[in-house]
Amino acid sequence: MVSTKYIICYILLVAGFMINILASNPAAAASKRSYKQVDQNVGAAYISDLSGNVAGNKISGTNVCVRMYVKKSWPNIDHRVTARFGTTPMASTDNHIKVNTVSSAGQPYLRTDSSGNWHDSSNKGWVKFDTTSLLDDGTTGSLNIKLTPAGHSAFCSNGSSELVIYNKAYVINDPAILNGTETANYVASKCSLMKHSVRRSTSDARDTILGEIYKYTVFYAWNHGGYDPSSPSDPGTYIIGCSGDAQNDIVSQSLVSSFVSAYKGSIFPSFNLVHLDCCYSGAHNDMAKAFGILNNDGGSRADQAYIGWISYAWSFPENRNWTKSVWDQLSAGATVGDAVDFANANHYEPGTCRIYGDRNTTLHSVYCGVVE
Repeated sequence: MVSTKYIICYILLVAGFMINILASNPAAAASKRSYKQVDQNVGAAYISDLSGNVAGNKISGTNVCVRMYVKKSWPNIDHRVTARFGTTPMASTDNHIKVNTVSSAGQPYLRTDSSGNWHDSSNKGWVKFDTTSLLDDGTTGSLNIKLTPAGHSAFCSNGSSELVIYNKAYVINDPAILNGTETANYVASKCSLMKHSVRRSTSDARDTILGEIYKYTVFYAWNHGGYDPSSPSDPGTYIIGCSGDAQNDIVSQSLVSSFVSAYKGSIFPSFNLVHLDCCYSGAHNDMAKAFGILNNDGGSRADQAYIGWISYAWSFPENRNWTKSVWDQLSAGATVGDAVDFANANHYEPGTCRIYGDRNTTLHSVYCGVVE
């Protein structure tokens, strides 16, 4: 039997041997300590300066942006970027999140420098994301950005105060107009697919519409419309409520551009898209201004668009198919401009469409225009 004292001596001998190795090679010891420190603290990210279609704690649309910088992560490595509410992903795929100074891996990746940093506190980068990708309207949470360096453990930024996703569509049509109910139902279904809650009506009269419209970020109508040709300086473009008659109820049921209560201030997010399938809805820009798509001087606003008709908006099946095509494209992530161009190229165009505002506006993919 081996004596206990021999075992103790053996242990002491091995321990002394290891101490001598580390003492003779301090770089190796430092490397061991350094590796442990990096492995336990793989990086830090900091976000601030929320912008885009934001009103109070409400965020809407496809152009929400935060400024961010990263410190002391793994150097020269691609990091996958995910926007989250708490631990729940909000936007994570190429079409729904974007960063500046993108890595060679493409979107949505960033690449740290040789020190493991990406931008800094005085020169922050940005992360832009689409709020319609994964989470429903009304979802609440604290926004953070999750970074996953290739081959290593993920880490997260600081969190924001509690926010709420705000994407709401108001879809109306006059049931007396041919093909309107089918088309409006189709638009409503596409809005639901894009994570919008939908108010759907075939009966809302003018005063009801005026009392509700300011709460929404998308508005669609298949109704009668027109303008006052005797007043070119103030054309008074209008649409008629769902229960109105084009001949007899113009005065009592018209939503004239000057009546549209679309200015929302800081209470609700702005309109992302207004689409009026109504006669003469695009003949002048006063209605686009009323909905806040254009500035008072006629200038465009980023990621906001208005679709209307220069003259007649026919109620033929061709018009129905054209509109369905536009919304198919929007729900697939196309810009408003590309969606309209696609519908024009692939379907008989039942009139002359006009887009006011930003043709690069999207409803279901991250906005790729200019970050303000």
